[in-house]
Formats: sequence, structure tokens, C-alpha cells
Amino acid sequence: MKKMIALSLLLLVSLDGYSQADSIKNYVTEALGVMKQYSVNKHRLDWDKLYRTAYDSVKKCKTLRETYPSLVQALHSLEDSHSNFAVPEMVAQYSQRYDFPKAKDSLIAGKYAYITIPPIGNFNKEDWKEYVGLVYEKAARLDKADPEAWIIDLRDNDGGMFHPMYAAIQPFLDKKKVVGDIDPQGKTRYFSYSGGKVFYDGKLDHVFENRLVKLKTASRPIFILTSKKTSSSGEFTAVSFVGQKNVRLVGKNTQGLTSANTEYKLSDGAMLILTVGNLVDRNKKEYKVIGEGITPDILVKGNELQEYVNEIETYLKAKK
Repeated sequence: MKKMIALSLLLLVSLDGYSQADSIKNYVTEALGVMKQYSVNKHRLDWDKLYRTAYDSVKKCKTLRETYPSLVQALHSLEDSHSNFAVPEMVAQYSQRYDFPKAKDSLIAGKYAYITIPPIGNFNKEDWKEYVGLVYEKAARLDKADPEAWIIDLRDNDGGMFHPMYAAIQPFLDKKKVVGDIDPQGKTRYFSYSGGKVFYDGKLDHVFENRLVKLKTASRPIFILTSKKTSSSGEFTAVSFVGQKNVRLVGKNTQGLTSANTEYKLSDGAMLILTVGNLVDRNKKEYKVIGEGITPDILVKGNELQEYVNEIETYLKAKK
């Protein structure tokens, strides 16, 4: 009887061990499957090797959390310089409200309407609504001053969530399909905006309750300020204006994280933030070289706002 009990206990421990190992392998397989299906570099990778490396690295793992470093390493193996991993606690924080950078505005020299489009890095829809509303409010107030030109500052926009940025710049854009991405199969997927609704590849992605403001002076010259810090969604925002007749980019080459990320939630609440395509502009130009960035129309040597304004004024005088 004692031997049978001991054998039964041993069997239960053994089965539990197999179950645990299966659970861990299934979890890693789940994550690798997402990467293999959607990664922008999916056609350039040795997936058999990547799977073997990942499985070998989690053999001694006892919990799903212990697999996280292996998943991060797998993401690094994708070589896109943009994919990331978020633990469940971080994912939960993304949905919370936080004190995001607020848009700033001023009337420079009494004639240039200046407004910033700052970064915003969470999924909270109330924050998104507030972000967009602040930009609309400031833009409407500046429009009443009858400015000669607009200056939209993206120098400190190092990325985050593109949807609120895209909604915020709608009063200044001249057409709907101005920015998107191209997937590994070569399909171009554009964002568009209509009646507060953001569409991606023709499918509804988000609805903003903010009422779009109409600016009387939106057709006047618009200057988009960029810096080496301008990155990711900040670069998507900048490219939204590339090719628009009354717009010029001013500053320095952007950082060059010109790729699109999509979030995929795993079974334990962790999240893969996966690069799934490269940025394209309204003319279907693809920005696929990591680190190359977006080259402005007007280069600025310094970093101070006044140096940017000086270059803008030189340009405007030459156009008269």
C-alpha cells in the first residue's frame, strides 16, 4: 500500500511536471506564432533556428514569467529595432490615466501661430479625448488671431500612440489618406479620418467624441518642426504632412523608427508590441531604412526655437 501511494504521488508529480512544461512551451509557441505571422521581417528570418533557440532557453523555466527574457530575446532576433515586450503590470498601467505632456501654444512675433503636438504613451481613451481637445482648443484660439503662417512643433515628440496625434492634426491636413504602412506582403494600409472616426485599412479603429474644428487659416503656410528626437508616432505625424503643398518640414533628420507597431496580448496578460510594417506617405514612398529618418525641406543647424523661426522667416521672404 505504501509503495502504491508513493508510486501514485510520483505519477502525480510527474504528470504535473509534464503539464507545467507543456503550458510553458504552449505559451512560447503562442508568442512565436504571432511573431512569425506578423513581423515586418518575417520573410528574412530562420524561423526553425529561432524556435529551437527559444525552446532551449525555456527548458528550465517553472513559470510563464520566467520565459519573458527568452521572448524579449526572440523579439531582438527580429532585427527591426522597434518591437518590444510589456509585462502584465505594465499593460495594466497603459490603460490608466496619467499626466501626459500637454500641447503648448503661442503667437510668435504677433504673426506665427505656434502649437506643439507632444507624445502620449497610454491607451486610456479619456486621456486621448483630452489630448485632442486641448489641441483643437488652442488651434481655434490661434486661428482667430489671423496668423500669417502656422508652426507645428514635433521636436519633442518621441512617439507613443498615433491615433490621438492623428486626430489632433486633422484641422491642418488637406486630404484623408496621407499616412500608412506597408506590410511584409507589400500591401499598403492607410489611416483615414471621418466624423471623429479613425479608420485603418478601411476598418474602424477608434471613435473620438471631439468635434473637429475648422480653421480659416489652414491653407496658409505650415511649417513642421522636427529634430533627432522626433521618433516613431512622431515621425508618422510628420509624414502625414509630406507632399502637402502648403507645408514644409523644418529642422533635422528624425530618429528613423519609421515602422508601425501593433499590440498583441498574450494569454497571461503580457503584450508583444510587434513591428508589422514600414511607414508610407501619401505618395506611397516607403521609409524602410532604420535610422535614416525623414529629411526636412529646410535644415536648421541649431536647436533653439528662434533658430527655427529665423529659417522660416528667411524662407518666407524668399517666396515673396
